[in-house]
Amino acid sequence: MSSAHSRSQNAAASSSASGFEGLPVVGAARPTPVFDCQVILARDAESGRLHARCANIAGPEASGSSERDVLRSMVSQFKQLMEQYAASGEPVPWKDPVDQPGEGESRRWIPVHL
Repeated sequence: MSSAHSRSQNAAASSSASGFEGLPVVGAARPTPVFDCQVILARDAESGRLHARCANIAGPEASGSSERDVLRSMVSQFKQLMEQYAASGEPVPWKDPVDQPGEGESRRWIPVHL
């Protein structure tokens, strides 16, 4: 057994013996909302640029030279849209059914928290 593991076990036993069970980490705060941003990606054969659209809600679209840049833009737009719906109290108009990737397209699921 490693000495780090031993120290960890000893510290846990000692805090239990002293009645200390840990800090109360649960409070009255509301849970952080998390939304599923579904993105469909397609690369333009001529320009090589990547284009993205949101598969589960209308609005967010982006294009760029790298997947990282495109997804960063999509998450930013999606988050702003979700914040608007949360602030207004309106229900989110999710697409049902969600868009499916076509030939040559791919999908990414990105959890987004507010």
